[in-house]
Amino acid sequence: APASPTDFLVGGSGFRTDTPPLQHHVLSRCAIVTGNSHPQLAVDVASLLGKDLHPVAVALRSSGEINIKILESVNDKDVFLVHSMCAAEGGQDINESIMELMLLIRKVRQGYAASITAVLPYMAYGRQDHKTDLRVPISSSSLAMMMMQMGVDRVVALDMHSGQIQGAFNAVPVDSLSFLHEFAQHIRNQEWLDAPNTIVVSPDASGVERARRLCDVIGATAVVTIVNRRIEGGKVDCMQAVGEVRGKACIIVDDIVDSGKTLVAAADLLRSMGAIRVTACITHGLMSGMCAKKIADCEAISELVVSDSIPQHHHKAACGKKLVVLPTAPLLAMSILQGLRNSSAGTLFTGPADKEQLLKLVHAQLL
Repeated sequence: APASPTDFLVGGSGFRTDTPPLQHHVLSRCAIVTGNSHPQLAVDVASLLGKDLHPVAVALRSSGEINIKILESVNDKDVFLVHSMCAAEGGQDINESIMELMLLIRKVRQGYAASITAVLPYMAYGRQDHKTDLRVPISSSSLAMMMMQMGVDRVVALDMHSGQIQGAFNAVPVDSLSFLHEFAQHIRNQEWLDAPNTIVVSPDASGVERARRLCDVIGATAVVTIVNRRIEGGKVDCMQAVGEVRGKACIIVDDIVDSGKTLVAAADLLRSMGAIRVTACITHGLMSGMCAKKIADCEAISELVVSDSIPQHHHKAACGKKLVVLPTAPLLAMSILQGLRNSSAGTLFTGPADKEQLLKLVHAQLL
């Protein structure tokens, strides 16, 4: 087991899974690598594929520099770097996580890997995908350029903030997975769901298409858009809803919850307009600062559903039963399996990832 979040062994005996490795030519050439940001998610993905994590030593020196060593050869292997660009619960911040990813990509490339796929449960800087003012960078584009320069061959990302980020990778293929069907499956299993009296809400104009897709999948009545005047990230001057929500159950759908101010304000607005219930389905639960406490204290929010693309243990402790965390490992593992089989990723966009089907594919060796 790891000694500390700043100096531990990733893979090997440190994170041994109970599933015996599958001796098959497709999976035997595959190596799952991760860093410090969210090792448990990588363990879950590897376990579904019948693999152990490839052993990598990741240490933080006293100077603050990151030191990485690949402990076993990756020569001629298809390497999948399952690495979320997020702050680790042990104290590592987002920028350290990004630097760690860059060094991992470069070190694996120098190890003569056959291919390198960056599997990003959460890609940071997605909200900086365009210029909002003079003399500001398009940071998501810069991040894509850094990854390409390090030598990545393919990128798999979960719910990118906007589709245009894919264009920043130029010739590197990008699969932008959606967590929408996992949310839809969760919602359909809820006793309170009454589709004719359910509204899907987009918290801003840019998320209308996402809300429309969820509305179609669960058979909700309509989509309501909240129009707001945003001063800066997380700060809204005024807010109003376009559509009728009185007597309806509302589902707010978005890709990121960060400070929580916009989400709490939107929920309060909907309840003041007569909504009988407000549930939020948000893929990436960053929940920085006092966000978890704000959500726990907000009586307007009945439930917040997020993925585990970012570690949620501390947030879960603060929010209690109000926070529901759905696993991303089946979806990510299926995307890796499809890549190894050179199969189309189209099936990943038509329904939730089926864990049982995945296990059958792996253990029956239908590859």
